[in-house]
Amino acid sequence: MPRGPRVDALGCLHHVMLRGIERRLIFYDDCDRRDLLDRLSRILPEAGMQCFAWALMPNHVHLVLRTGPIPLAQVMARVNTGYALHFNLRHARVGYLFQGRYKSILVEQEAHLLELVRYVHLNPLRAGLVGSLAALGRHRWTGHATLLGGGDASFQDSQTILKEFGRTTAEARRRLLEWMRAEIDPVADAPERALAPESDWRDAPGAERETESLAERSPQEGRARARSALPAEPEWSLPALIARVCAARNVPVDELLAGVRTRSVSNARAEIVYRARAELRIAGVAVARALGLSKGAVSQARARGRALLVSKREESGRKQLNF
Repeated sequence: MPRGPRVDALGCLHHVMLRGIERRLIFYDDCDRRDLLDRLSRILPEAGMQCFAWALMPNHVHLVLRTGPIPLAQVMARVNTGYALHFNLRHARVGYLFQGRYKSILVEQEAHLLELVRYVHLNPLRAGLVGSLAALGRHRWTGHATLLGGGDASFQDSQTILKEFGRTTAEARRRLLEWMRAEIDPVADAPERALAPESDWRDAPGAERETESLAERSPQEGRARARSALPAEPEWSLPALIARVCAARNVPVDELLAGVRTRSVSNARAEIVYRARAELRIAGVAVARALGLSKGAVSQARARGRALLVSKREESGRKQLNF
């Protein structure tokens, strides 16, 4: 069945999403992210289009846009095609980068705009890409930093949003922060994850609120309830996990995805497999597909990853005792 035309008209408000094909990464490094922002900075003003919020995630992008005289479909075609072409050239790859056409949701009520801005800008915090609201304010890859005066996204219309919070810029930013903080306070009560209490992936969407102290439970019960609070195969989790483990181990993402067999890359791959299977409950077939591994290799890497993390915890404990 042919796809129907998208609903669009001058002045329509859209929540636009670009997703990597098969949930793969669409950003390998800051050069990729800067490339997309440069394209938005050129193309959106030329199209007379306003952008109120945006967030670059490892395998997808959020944009909140109001269309101008040029249809949204034409604007996104320029953005998508140009970025995908240069991404493939930079990383010596071929084939589709995005999962079909962009997805757009028509926002029919202007009253929903502020809630949508907050939802989009909290994505990096919810996904664990940053650890706090303060860190989100310094994060270069979402429009929240621009609202606070620290970003440089020339295509973003900050004033339309800020004027909803106060008469002066300082007052508006203070009240904006209070409003954002009121939304994320429950995140502080998210459960600990299995094996690694220092994990950066505690704020997954769907995590249940805790009503009793973790100290009141057995370790087995705590781990079981922590796992049950997580959605299976959360959409953001595997690309975010790959990006963070590679950054922590100083391993280039493209080397890992290309199957390079150095010790550092193998260790990173093993940790990713273990965390993806044991902590995030991602299906083995999805992990194998993302990393280019066989089913047997995933099982071996999972065991090795667990051993690496156990060894890391024991070493950390010894250092604390010797301090």
